[in-house]
Amino acid sequence: MTPLTVFDPVPLFSQGEFIIRENIPLTISLMADSAEAVESEAYLELETQSEDGFVKIALGNTVSVFDYLGEDNNEFPFRLGYTLMKLYYKGITYNTSVEIIPIYLEGNQVQSIHNYLEKRIRTICYDFIEQNRLVENIDVDSLKWYHEYARFHKTHEAEIVTLLSRVRTEHLVKLTKVIVSKPYSATINSKGIRMKIRKPFDIYGREQYFNKGTVLTVDEELGRRLKHMLLQWLSRIDYALKKIHHEVTSVQKECHAEEKKKNHFLIKKDDLSRRKYGVAKEYIYQINNMVWKSSQRLERLNKLNKNLKEWVNALDVVKHRILFLVLNTELNEIQSIPPKGNYRFNNRELKQIHRIFKQSEELTQQRGNSTRMTLIRKPTWQIYEYYVVATFLDLLKDTGYEFKVIAGLDANVFSNVIEQGIPQGTELILENNLHQIRLVFDESLPPTEKLACEVGTSCCTSSKHNCPDLRIELYQLGEPNICLSGMVIDVKHKKLSNICSEDVETENMRQLEDYYNIKCVYPVSKYRPNKRIVDKVICVYSGTNKDPYTLKLGDVSYIRLFPETHQDGEIVYVAGRDELLQEILEWLVPHIGAINEGLNNEPFAIKHPGEPA
Repeated sequence: MTPLTVFDPVPLFSQGEFIIRENIPLTISLMADSAEAVESEAYLELETQSEDGFVKIALGNTVSVFDYLGEDNNEFPFRLGYTLMKLYYKGITYNTSVEIIPIYLEGNQVQSIHNYLEKRIRTICYDFIEQNRLVENIDVDSLKWYHEYARFHKTHEAEIVTLLSRVRTEHLVKLTKVIVSKPYSATINSKGIRMKIRKPFDIYGREQYFNKGTVLTVDEELGRRLKHMLLQWLSRIDYALKKIHHEVTSVQKECHAEEKKKNHFLIKKDDLSRRKYGVAKEYIYQINNMVWKSSQRLERLNKLNKNLKEWVNALDVVKHRILFLVLNTELNEIQSIPPKGNYRFNNRELKQIHRIFKQSEELTQQRGNSTRMTLIRKPTWQIYEYYVVATFLDLLKDTGYEFKVIAGLDANVFSNVIEQGIPQGTELILENNLHQIRLVFDESLPPTEKLACEVGTSCCTSSKHNCPDLRIELYQLGEPNICLSGMVIDVKHKKLSNICSEDVETENMRQLEDYYNIKCVYPVSKYRPNKRIVDKVICVYSGTNKDPYTLKLGDVSYIRLFPETHQDGEIVYVAGRDELLQEILEWLVPHIGAINEGLNNEPFAIKHPGEPA
């Protein structure tokens, strides 16, 4: 593997000059090989498959890729394939590419897994993410869409607040003159006198007077249209504020880093000024130039930071004015209903509010000019997890089971409904003529039976390891609330030594053992007084060529599952498939009996790589 430490800049595009293995901790540095080669504005840019779209490394800096994406994001930012790397140096851009390869499986094996899944579940191997098209300069002149959006609201802040403050009193509610029946006399007109003559007493025989009065009436039709528009406006402002707050944090970090950089150069400059001889004029000039450039960049950053804070204040003012109108007036009691067609307002002031809202909406639509939706591969660990699930389902179908229900949907639409991966908590139901099998994917189990009943799940566990990749439950057909047995399959895209050890208990081993503590909230067999239903735990892992195909440690079975392929990517056979089938049979047979009929009476034999068919 070529280390990503030395980049000899050549202004040509070369394929795969550097290689990175997926999910390996990665630290990138950009250094100059001599003092003469130092150029303070030089930086390296590495394209990623994250929302930011790139990692930017300034000259002399070191960046850890996982730290670069923030504390809340610990996902490897590169996906299999090629990614672009650019070096900006002295006004010239140098290009090369970096190849991302799998950490355990071979490239053709991963491709065969992709092909296998894509034939069954359309686009399950891919994600859509929103990426920046270009690396944007930090200068204020290079505005993003939410900069323009915030600046627009700052410009129109006073007008928006004035117009919104008049909505309730001038347009939403009106005072209507009415005649009100009271037991006392107040302001009265001729109509009230006539009504008094006709009905001097109320239904209880008490004397009544018909006085002049007023009541508040609400224009509900206008309120519905107005509330829908204001809620739309509010959601756009919240999204823009989120973007700007994130940028403020980033700019403040850069200001702090640039301040330290400037102070470092100033100390050097001060040290040079104290020397009477032995200092080259070129070196003094270089230090002065770095101080000047750092001061310029710091000035631009501070200017941007100041503008961002002003824009946040303007958006906050408009946001709070809209919130007050929606929550503290009669609009709070009115249902928001989208209008048919465009908003229609007859009043001049309401038309002006709508016009400002539409102008701000046009600015949000400019997001397409700076961002794009990109189709990228899912991480290989997730693809492998789906591959194991799909293989397990195929094995159940081979034993005679058929799909009945998938998360409440008709089983025939399985290949079309899941287009962006398998949602957590998805339940698959398969049946034969005797039993029903329920498979639940990646569901976090509550700690108590009471909570399990409240959220509508069938199991609970007090263990912190409460989210197995695949939980399988066996029920008697016709008695869906009596659980006969359970099994857990956990998937690891790791080598075996990173999962378990014969000498010491690892965290992964404790996790797998804890799955035996899963309890069922439904009635179970009388032989299970503690309601623990899991009879078998299987760890399916990808591993390396040095790992065994099967291993039994404690109560957990370890099976290495991977496809063997031709050079063209076609799967020859799946190593570990028969071993997994054998484990399924051992779990099912005590409850079902002979199932040769489900296997079409074919003899059962386990084949290992290299053995004749």
